[in-house]
Amino acid sequence: MTFSNIKLECFDIDGGEESSPPSADYNRGFEAGLLQAKNSITATQEQSISEIAATLGDMTFGYTEARDILLEQIQPLLAQISQIVLPQIAMHSFSEHLTEAMAQAFSDATDKAIEVAVEPSIIGSLNLRNEAVRIVPDPAMEHGQARLRRKDTHIIVDLPALLDALQTALLGHDLTQRTHSNG
Repeated sequence: MTFSNIKLECFDIDGGEESSPPSADYNRGFEAGLLQAKNSITATQEQSISEIAATLGDMTFGYTEARDILLEQIQPLLAQISQIVLPQIAMHSFSEHLTEAMAQAFSDATDKAIEVAVEPSIIGSLNLRNEAVRIVPDPAMEHGQARLRRKDTHIIVDLPALLDALQTALLGHDLTQRTHSNG
């Protein structure tokens, strides 16, 4: 068995031998390594921060976004209500609505005649038992409209205009698009 002479280097600071300062190549390599490590850590941090920000941005679900989704989902129902149901309800209840409007407007008019101008086809469906009320046909009136007159007081009952306003309100929801500027 033969042993080779192995010379071990001593890394002790207070060793007896003088250590030589690192060479210029060693210092350049060491500085380049530090710079590369620093750049790598900075790039990793920036990527992590951007991934966290993207994840948090995806998780946000605000009031406006929820409102838009709900309105989008119930839009067909609102369209059916405003275009089919409301007109039918309004036209079937016009006589009762007109009677109520007359009672409120002319409750003190027992001594003066009230003229109610309506579409000629609706006259038969009005059940008014008051001698002070005179119902007259008016071809200029549409179904759902009436004009109440007593001396200098005039009241217009216009259900088609009311329906238009309700339909506009129900169907006029602004589903704004989400942009970067409004979040």
